[in-house]
Amino acid sequence: MRGFLKRFFGSNEPELRPHQHRQKTYEANADVLAGERFSATLNLSTPLKYLEMHGTVFPVGEAPEPESLEYGVWLPEIKSEYRIPGLSDEMASPFGPVPSDGGDLLPLLKAVRRIVEQPVEPSRALLVAKQRVDLVMQRFRGRVE
Repeated sequence: MRGFLKRFFGSNEPELRPHQHRQKTYEANADVLAGERFSATLNLSTPLKYLEMHGTVFPVGEAPEPESLEYGVWLPEIKSEYRIPGLSDEMASPFGPVPSDGGDLLPLLKAVRRIVEQPVEPSRALLVAKQRVDLVMQRFRGRVE
C-alpha cells in the first residue's frame, strides 16, 4: 500500500533502476554473500558472450549492470559456511534440468554459438556451416558415448 501511495502522491526519492535495487539489497546482506554469480540463460539464442560469462563471480557491488535480462541474471553467491547442505545444485533450461555449472549443455551451446556468430563469406556459408555442424556433433557424440 505504501508503494502505491508513493507513486500516487509522488515521492522526493529518486527512482532506483532494477540494477540499483539489487546492489542495495546485496550490500545490505554482504555479511552472508560471497559476491554475485552470473547465470546465463541456457538457450540456443543466447549470445556467446553471455554463455562465456556463465558462473563468473564478482564481489558484492562490482558486477556490471546487465545489458539485457533476456540472456542471464546476476544471482547472490552465498558464502560456503551459510549454504544449506543437500539442496539441489541444478538450474532450469529448455532442455530440462541441468547442473548449475551448465553440465554438458553449456559447452554444446558455446560450440553452436561459435558457428552461428562467426562471419563467413556468403559463397562459402553452406559448406562452412556443414563442416562446423559436423565438428560439433563429433565432439558432442564423444562426450555422450
